Amino acid sequence: MLHVLPHELWLSVLSELDAPTLRIVAATCQAFHQLVVDSAPLQLIIELALGALRREPLHPASANLTATLNSVRSSRSAWLSLRSYSRTRIEIPYKPGSLYELSGGYFFCSVASGDSQRAVDIGYIKLPQHDSDSSQVPTWKHILVKEHISDFAIDVDQDLFVFVEIIPPTDSSMYIGWGLRIHFRRLSDGRSHPAAKEPHVDFAMRQAGHVVAFQYAAVTIQIVATHVAILFRTYLQQNAEADSVAVWDWQTGHCKGSIGSEIASEDEDWLNMDHFVILDSNKLLVHRINPPQLDVLVFDTGAPGPSLRPLYTHAVFQLHKKMLSNASVLRSEPASFSRPPWSSPANPYGADPSCSIISFSIPWAHGRITLTSGSEKPPKSFIGTRATFLRYIDTDLDHAHRGPGAEPLIVSWKNWSAEMLWDIPGSSPQWITHTYGTRHVVQVPESPENPENRMSFFQVMDFNETLARDMAYRHEHDLPLPASCSANVRLDRGKDQQEDSRRIRWRPPWRRHAKVASSQAMQDDGHLEDEEDEPGYGNGNGEILDGRVVVITAHSKQPSPPACVQVKSRQTFRYDGIMLDEARIIGLISDPDGSIRALDVFLIGPASDEI
Repeated sequence: MLHVLPHELWLSVLSELDAPTLRIVAATCQAFHQLVVDSAPLQLIIELALGALRREPLHPASANLTATLNSVRSSRSAWLSLRSYSRTRIEIPYKPGSLYELSGGYFFCSVASGDSQRAVDIGYIKLPQHDSDSSQVPTWKHILVKEHISDFAIDVDQDLFVFVEIIPPTDSSMYIGWGLRIHFRRLSDGRSHPAAKEPHVDFAMRQAGHVVAFQYAAVTIQIVATHVAILFRTYLQQNAEADSVAVWDWQTGHCKGSIGSEIASEDEDWLNMDHFVILDSNKLLVHRINPPQLDVLVFDTGAPGPSLRPLYTHAVFQLHKKMLSNASVLRSEPASFSRPPWSSPANPYGADPSCSIISFSIPWAHGRITLTSGSEKPPKSFIGTRATFLRYIDTDLDHAHRGPGAEPLIVSWKNWSAEMLWDIPGSSPQWITHTYGTRHVVQVPESPENPENRMSFFQVMDFNETLARDMAYRHEHDLPLPASCSANVRLDRGKDQQEDSRRIRWRPPWRRHAKVASSQAMQDDGHLEDEEDEPGYGNGNGEILDGRVVVITAHSKQPSPPACVQVKSRQTFRYDGIMLDEARIIGLISDPDGSIRALDVFLIGPASDEI
């Protein structure tokens, strides 16, 4: 059959297929198998899918397919075994402030000043990399600005440094500001970014057409390619909270829309919102406190000028009625779903945001609730894929009619909560950057029953469905596991899986086409009342493979959590917080006041030592 078309044409045709289809083609006959195995471009497609990665065509080294393929393979194998290429202790040589960021292989941390809520100096350091000399000690650099920084965000690939400055009142009063100024600077020297038409834009809350001063302001900033989305949390007189979300095109300075920034009269209530994440290139997922729900906000990316279609709520994902308090968003990645032409990626491949995950940790109303047994109810943490939320929107029968002023899609708690993985262990409320791409890292206590023992294992949870299906296929067909896993397979069932000090676990999903009822039917369903309707960890049967691989299979045809592969470290550590990015796990060591004192950087890569 292969002789019908030239070899090069077969490769061109097969290069248009995705990874699962390529593997099916390779299994049809020996000729196709050899064709796929011997082709570096086709193997790279498969390896990128198994690593939930995408190629960066703007990177100079991306043309070297063989080198990129070997790099992707070694990185994926190292993450499956948690092999550390190097471990580096990095001390912070100054009194750190409360602001920090992890982006593009750099760690950024503000320098403490007299006002703990503001900074004028950001220190940063390039973290160890595979192509760097491990004997060289990394050096700290600084970004000095004249303005007081309320918060900041970084996109290293775009050399972009965005920060928010509080504009103080002209007269002395009890208020700290009447507005906020968003600056678009160059990371390399702190000057205005040459691609930004306006060096900064101003933002203010308005009531009945008048600017409203505030006593306190907190901001959350996300950069998505050429757009900057910011959530402002401001406290007005008598502790009234007024929250808003706004989006700008940072190149032109034009506002793409805002929600909650203006009310018509004093009788109207301000919005109460908390954290948010990026869903895709033009959608935000925002946590609303009252009523408890997750709003999908859509902004216009079609034109560089002022938006003709304001920011609007496209869908509402209802939360349990008892989830009323503030949320913590566990995220770290820059959510650049597209690359501007001036972008300079640091690596020839990076995390694919289209299959990445998001995580929220949402406390119950009035803080932690004491149960009848005397114990306290912890916050409910969940992880889900961006694709799950987007699927509800894409399968909405009235999708074309959603827009400003129209009724949003209402997705009930019962519909979507079963498709999340709940009660994630080890989530620390102090450090909120646990998630990158499809991976999520937590600390699992060595002795949960002994609170004085603060030693913990690392546990990396990979929600890449392609990887999970690969693990399932190998097990079901008695194929050898990846080289990083043990070849000796032992099967077991039951709760003994919780006692293993080391394991890889995969959780295959049950896929379904979302059935979206009408908006009115969803509203009539309302929020759940019963305690039994609270989310749980999920159901399934477990199989242990040599104490390292645990198979969790859904045992009923109901919506289930996303596919998951879990890897736990062999060693235990004592850290106050933990983070990860595309190539590292970072343990945080803090002072008694909570400020970060040092970093332990584990560079994940080919080596003989396992963490």
